[in-house]
Amino acid sequence: AGWPCLFPMLDIETVGAGGGSVAWVDAGGLLKVGPRSAGAEPGPAAYGRGGEEPTVTDADVVLGRLGPEGLAAGRVSLDPERARRAVWDRVARRLGLSLEEAAWGVLKVAGATMESAIRLMTIERGLDPRDFSLVAFGGAGPLHAVALARALGMPRVIVPSDPGTFSAQGLLAARVRTDAVKTLLLTLEPDRRGRSPAARRVLECAAALAEEVAGVLEEEGIPPRSAEVRTVLDLRYEGQNHEIRVASGRLGSEDDIARAVRLFHRRHHELNGYRLERAPVEVVNVRVEGTGRLPGSGLPRARRTPAPASAGAAAPRSRPVYFGPRSGWLATPVVGREALEPGRWHSGPLVVSEPDATTLVPPGTRVRLVADGAWAGSLVIEPGAGEGAGGDGGGDGDG
Repeated sequence: AGWPCLFPMLDIETVGAGGGSVAWVDAGGLLKVGPRSAGAEPGPAAYGRGGEEPTVTDADVVLGRLGPEGLAAGRVSLDPERARRAVWDRVARRLGLSLEEAAWGVLKVAGATMESAIRLMTIERGLDPRDFSLVAFGGAGPLHAVALARALGMPRVIVPSDPGTFSAQGLLAARVRTDAVKTLLLTLEPDRRGRSPAARRVLECAAALAEEVAGVLEEEGIPPRSAEVRTVLDLRYEGQNHEIRVASGRLGSEDDIARAVRLFHRRHHELNGYRLERAPVEVVNVRVEGTGRLPGSGLPRARRTPAPASAGAAAPRSRPVYFGPRSGWLATPVVGREALEPGRWHSGPLVVSEPDATTLVPPGTRVRLVADGAWAGSLVIEPGAGEGAGGDGGGDGDG
């Protein structure tokens, strides 16, 4: 880690603080969570598949955030006694804590790790997290989202429909993409007649790469009429050892290249505070990106969420959930997402259960099922004031 890489990549921050992350006590008596994970096999102790080490999921089970009815509509059973034993043997007894204190501490440590990662992606890059919504997905993400939003001052949490399969849906709906690149290392300087042999080479290269990319997309089943091809140039001032990527759409003439150079000067000034418009500009790489959507792929258009037929008719079941040292254990209603009346605010404490995820709505928080629009079917949660990333208590300041 920490080595500069001179090739393109996606900047994705990940942390070892998921539901399977193992809680452990180091030699100095400090509680740690992750980065080691119990994975799906054997998984958390509560799964009853041979795992004996306590995980974040086990802490959620101990504190009632996950119930004994299990996950995946009951297809994955949870054993609260195994979870309690793991947290007691590996954490509570070693630290001299009660079972609740130990499980709460596991969530505090895991939450602090998540919070640090979000701060790294926002505050340290000049972005204010208070200007953003927190999108929570995955099976366990919605359990911890409100605490994170409170710690970071974020105004809302959005839990999309089918949060447990959100990433998989994105993969299935993603556009097919193929890339082609060629290194040229050509300086864009006009000759005596005002023409640029280098520019002509760039145009020829871009045309050849575009033809190659279009052929690959067609082989993948993308109809030519729906394929999108764009050219990107890696440019730098002559003598520099780093380049700036400039998207130029389709390159069809030297005027298109000149426009890309002007964009490079502007972008260089934005990034580095200066520009050298009289300095020669070098084309390092020509890149052609081709994308297209397979027929029949994509997610269904968001539709209005109908109100449940029995809205308000059946009383929800409840279970005790631990919300921190001050609030302690509270009898908390457990409802299915489909039982929430669309457009109406529901106050916490509340557990919203569905086959692929569990959403925790702490005291002092309210949640609404979006009725229509782009986020139809999603839960919107207003965090309010309360415990930060370490937990979800309603105003708990310690623990």
